[in-house]
Parts: sequence; C-alpha cells; structure tokens
Amino acid sequence: EKIYVQKFRRRKNYRRRTGHRSVSTKVRINKIPSVE
Repeated sequence: EKIYVQKFRRRKNYRRRTGHRSVSTKVRINKIPSVE
C-alpha cells in the first residue's frame, strides 16, 4: 500500500484525490523513514 501511494504521489494525480489528503499525509510520514 505504501508503494502504491508513493507512485500515486509521484504523478500529480494524487492532487485529484483531495479526500485522501489526510491519508497521504500519514503515508508521507512513513515514507520519510522508508526512503532513508
């Protein structure tokens, strides 16, 4: 699931899902440690 969000964020389409904005923020936090 995290990967799907990361790929989705890469595409500016993630902006279209404003309703998932809160979920994106949660995944973003988990993505930071994943990248490092």
